[in-house]
Amino acid sequence: MENEIHNLSADHYLVAADYSKAKCRMVELQEVCEILNGYAFKSDFFNNEKSGIPLIRIRDINSGFSKTYYSGKYDEKYVIENEDLLIVMDGDFIACLWHNGKALLNQRVCKLQNFSGVSKNYIYHLIQKELNAIHALTQAVTVKHISAAQVGKIKIPLPPLEIQEQIVANIAAYKNIVIGSNQAITNWKPKIEIDVKWKKATLLDISKNHDSKRKPVTKSERSSGKYPYYGASGIVDYVKEYIFDGDYLLISEDGANLLSRNAPIAFSISGKNCVNNHAHILKFDNHYTQKFVETYINQIDVSSFVTGAIYPKLNQRALNKIEIPLPSLALQKEIVEKIAAEYALIESAKKISEIYEQKIKTTISELWHAKTDSRN
Repeated sequence: MENEIHNLSADHYLVAADYSKAKCRMVELQEVCEILNGYAFKSDFFNNEKSGIPLIRIRDINSGFSKTYYSGKYDEKYVIENEDLLIVMDGDFIACLWHNGKALLNQRVCKLQNFSGVSKNYIYHLIQKELNAIHALTQAVTVKHISAAQVGKIKIPLPPLEIQEQIVANIAAYKNIVIGSNQAITNWKPKIEIDVKWKKATLLDISKNHDSKRKPVTKSERSSGKYPYYGASGIVDYVKEYIFDGDYLLISEDGANLLSRNAPIAFSISGKNCVNNHAHILKFDNHYTQKFVETYINQIDVSSFVTGAIYPKLNQRALNKIEIPLPSLALQKEIVEKIAAEYALIESAKKISEIYEQKIKTTISELWHAKTDSRN
């Protein structure tokens, strides 16, 4: 994990390039490529049985694949392949590089082709900004439209081809870092490897339950303040008065998340706070035991302790029946500190992702402010 995340920010991902002083020409797309409009294929030959060739319609651009097939005759010029640059001309004006094999270009989607003195990927990175600007200015009663002629008139800054390729390579490198960081963030789940020899204890044995001190306050009755007001999945508001002061472990008492597990059901809190009746509040004598239990509760299936099919609930009685495999305090400390170190790396990955997302935006933005050749 550590090496994986550290490598995400390594210099070898980057391509040396200095295009800050390069002069750009402002050109219309129609000067450097051809815009091919899609064709209105007859719906008589449409099918969903994968008979024929996939037909790319507007709705297929976001999903990346087509559910409609065409079994009639067609002109080969309307066939698209992987890496073709497409633009959706209805609704949201979207540029995309197609990545799902051979297909047919249907109406209201156009293809950019026959590039001259320009990198296709360079256009792809720049054109969305202009499409967004046109979209914002387009008036429509229902769906906004852009024509192939309008696409052809879009102007972009055009540095020498060598610089374009350097820019594309840098953006690709930045995206690889972002993808790698996000994969690490998504895939990481703190987990304790349980030893069957560990003794088991219930939450009643190792913590003190403070549910009786909770104070549910309706939104209309709350006075806005600086103290966090917690519910089943985290902070729901800030209030003027606090009830608890210290370190506690909250465990969701109710809600669909007890079964769906889209978010942690156990989370530690610290300081002055208030808790409503949708979260159990537990106090531990030892920080490492609290964090150990937090991780364990989040990794196990608690569905057998949950009642209520429509509104799932983990009541206090059921909560107290959950057995925690508990090693020695020294081993708890070792496990918790290892997880904390991994978490720190994940936080670093989040920052790396943000930094390189911004680098992509900055790289594209700088092109529009580059020096323009006086011949234009």
